[in-house]
Amino acid sequence: MTETATRTLPSLYRDPVPLRSDQHAGWQLQQADHAFAKDCNAVPVVLEEFAIVGANYPILFAGDALTPVAALGLRAANCFVQDGRWAEGCYVPAYVRRYPFVLIELDATEEGGAQSLLAIDQAAPHLAQEAVEGGTALFDEGAPAQSLRDAMAFCEQLGIGHAATLDFVNALRAHELLVPRHAELRLEDGSTCNLHGFQVIDAQRLDALDDAVLANWHRRGWLAAAHFHLSSLRQFDTLLRLETAQAS
Repeated sequence: MTETATRTLPSLYRDPVPLRSDQHAGWQLQQADHAFAKDCNAVPVVLEEFAIVGANYPILFAGDALTPVAALGLRAANCFVQDGRWAEGCYVPAYVRRYPFVLIELDATEEGGAQSLLAIDQAAPHLAQEAVEGGTALFDEGAPAQSLRDAMAFCEQLGIGHAATLDFVNALRAHELLVPRHAELRLEDGSTCNLHGFQVIDAQRLDALDDAVLANWHRRGWLAAAHFHLSSLRQFDTLLRLETAQAS
């Protein structure tokens, strides 16, 4: 996903800066756990992830842009991160695996259009601003090291996935298939979780699409994605179970 430098910071990121060989020559990556994601109860997902994401988490459409997100908790925390470790056997979304890297889009200038640059969250625990034991260099004699080349390729691939996902969301909007929902879930300790501000696909409206549209969506993988989303809503039971266990 490409982020614009002037926008509100994307989830997880606190201080992203464009990487420059002259300024960041000595920076290194170091081992870090998933504690950075422990307070994040939802992250964006892309279309190609729907099948595997939906097997672990509810997929919801959230915010003004109706971005597909994996719901990771019913309250302001990630139920799948405990003691810095992601729950064993659960898929880690690409958005989380991309961190601490991100593409930022600089504003267009008179000399040229907008430019995407690879940035890193300099507040990330993954980052050391000097050499550390076991660290991986970001630059090698002024050129991007393999770690940076891999990060750039991953970010670009995720950007392609984001564009494909946006096409899917626009189609859902065009056919008025998304409907607002809210949920009130009661935990065993008597407390409640009230979820607002998300939308889901209306299954009846989906089934009512004409045959030509359904055939086109089938070819594009959108029909399968819609059903992965609908099936994923059963994972609210998983969230409720985790929230209950962690509250006790």
